[in-house]
Amino acid sequence: MRVLIIGCGYVGLPLGVELLRQGHAVSGLRRSAAGAASLQSAGLHPLTADITRPGDLAKLPLPYDWIVNTISDKAVSDKAVSDKAVSDKAVSERMKIRKR
Repeated sequence: MRVLIIGCGYVGLPLGVELLRQGHAVSGLRRSAAGAASLQSAGLHPLTADITRPGDLAKLPLPYDWIVNTISDKAVSDKAVSDKAVSDKAVSERMKIRKR
């Protein structure tokens, strides 16, 4: 299966490594290119995008069988939380996630 892990850091990176071990093709999404090296060294396909920007979402390679959101809301402002909720909706619409 093709898997996209959004916010592939503290929680997402170990998840991605485990999914790779199980034979899945895993892409990890980080907001900045600074994290790409850690994703690549772990064997994940690194992607960079800000999910609050629809233009960044439009550039993501599709489709994915699974999309996992591991973005942390820790220590963010109310506006950032609100932006994340809006971006979750945008991600869902862009990726055409099916409810199972």
